[in-house]
Order: sequence, then C-alpha cells, then structure tokens
Amino acid sequence: MRHKVIIMYDKGEAAGGEGSTNSSRQAALEEAASVVSTVAPRFFKLVKARMARDLDLADDIRDMGDSQIWVLHALSKGRHQNSELARNYNVTDPTMSRIIDALVRKGYVERHPDLDDRRCVLLEITERGTGLASQIGEHFHRAVVQFLSPLTEEQLNDVLKAYRHLGSLLPETSQDMERELHSLERDIRGGRERPADHHRERGFRGRRRAHNSYGARI
Repeated sequence: MRHKVIIMYDKGEAAGGEGSTNSSRQAALEEAASVVSTVAPRFFKLVKARMARDLDLADDIRDMGDSQIWVLHALSKGRHQNSELARNYNVTDPTMSRIIDALVRKGYVERHPDLDDRRCVLLEITERGTGLASQIGEHFHRAVVQFLSPLTEEQLNDVLKAYRHLGSLLPETSQDMERELHSLERDIRGGRERPADHHRERGFRGRRRAHNSYGARI
C-alpha cells in the first residue's frame, strides 16, 4: 500500500528549506547592521544638538565637548585608568590624557595613585563632576524624549523592543566591557603574529585608523 507523505512547514519557513531560511536571516542581519550603523551616529548628533538648544542648559555643559561628556559619564559609574577609557572610546592614550587634563582643570575629575599598584593612576570623578554628570543625564533624557515624541505608542514599543535586544548583546558593567575589550585586543595581537595574515592585517590597520578618527569625535 502506498502512503502519501505530506511535508508541513512552520509559518514563515520557505519551501526552499534550511538554505532559504539562512539566506533570509542573513539578509535581515545585513539590513539591520546597515540601519544601526547609519542611524545611531545621526541620532546622537541630533539629540546632542537639541540638548544644546535647551534654555536651561548650564554654561558649564555648553562649553564641554562630546568627548568630555562621555568620559564624565563613564567616570560617574566608577574609577578608571586613562588607558581603559582610551580603549573604550577608541582613541590613543595621549588623546585621552588631553581630555582628562581639561576635566581636571575644571575640577570635575581627580587623579589618584592606585594603592595596590603605585605605577597606576586612577581617575575619579569629584563631587562637582558628579553633580554635572547628573545634570547632563537629565538634559540628555529630556532631549531624547522630545526626539521620540512624534512616534506612536506602537512605534515606541517597537523601539523599546529593539533596544532591549541590542542591550542583551552589551556587557552589563564597565568591568565586563574591559574584559571583552582585552579579549578583542588579544585576538588582534594574535592575528598580527601570523605571517599568512600580513596583508589582511595591513588592511585592518587602515580600517582601524579610519575608525579612530571617528572615535575621536565622540
């Protein structure tokens, strides 16, 4: 007796099989990466500009560059070394030192020797810097609210869902971030030591220089 075989597909699964599904997911992945990399820089640039138009914004905040604001925010979460912040924001140690020097002169940050290792210097936010960081956070939040206000409730829920997904990919603490950055650096150094990767590494250095120029404008 012959039996009829019926093949059923899950909703959204193409009859082409796993290869078709993987192709569809890869296309979605490429499109998502393109959207995030294009929208994110413009989003923060516009929100920062709207924050600067805030009439209640203190002159101390108006006079600060983007890099100083982000570094102050990082130090409000805990102490860091100069080299750690440089890695976080993808700039050189001397560039980060100049940013820190400006914050120290303004009384927002202090340098302290590490009691466990006298060769290291820890950067710590001052009480004045903590107050300013709090003000910046409030103004930035207000600017984001204003920016998102034209969206419908359904669209806002979509944004919320998307950023929760993105948040799940990020380290939860600055210490976790440091460990991940160290791991990435070890991988990069390991790649440099392989002769067969000479040409690929040279290309990577060029891309990294281009990325550094963007990171310096954070």
